Amino acid sequence: MISTRKLVLSLVVLFSLDLAVLAAALLSLPPLPERPGRGFVSIEELPRHFIQAVLIMEDDEFYRHRGFNFSQMRAAWRESQTSGRRLRGASTISQQLAKNLYLQPDRSFSRKFKEALITIKLELFLSKDEILEHYLNSIDWGQNLIGIQRASQFYFQKDASELKPLESCFLASIIPNPARWGQLPPTEGVRRRMKIALERLYRKRVILFEDYHYALQTGL
Repeated sequence: MISTRKLVLSLVVLFSLDLAVLAAALLSLPPLPERPGRGFVSIEELPRHFIQAVLIMEDDEFYRHRGFNFSQMRAAWRESQTSGRRLRGASTISQQLAKNLYLQPDRSFSRKFKEALITIKLELFLSKDEILEHYLNSIDWGQNLIGIQRASQFYFQKDASELKPLESCFLASIIPNPARWGQLPPTEGVRRRMKIALERLYRKRVILFEDYHYALQTGL
């Protein structure tokens, strides 16, 4: 497994490259994604509570960093050293998009280095909203469902634009392990994650108390 320390080292090497070399490397990368059309949901169509639920669970500082969250990397590294457990994920949404669109799921040093390059290209040439939009339309939501529209129609028989807060929290909660967690009724672990997301939506004033209370009472 590639450690956070090795990833940081690769980034240090990357930024020490001559600018001309870096520019050539960026230009040689795959072209930026385009909207594929059918089934692609624009970020403007998605409920605010859904977008915020995904950010809360996956990358709360997405709109504040430039592709890499070094504080999260350091925290993950320290946690793995003190607990002795496997290093938890600290990838940003930009890094996840780079991996999902262009790379194979291996854990080699060269793949992490290329992931860093693609992440930089995405951040340079796409807006934050465009990155998030492509992310939501390209990730696996379980049951071989790619894209938020297909996931919403499969789990809740509705368009993604019509998702309710608790439904949004469910979808946001299954992203790390959709193959295991993509099922209804939700597992106990997913229910705990949903409750965290729902509470933070309320504390951030994304949803009203009435919506928060109703979601807690009804469940999925």
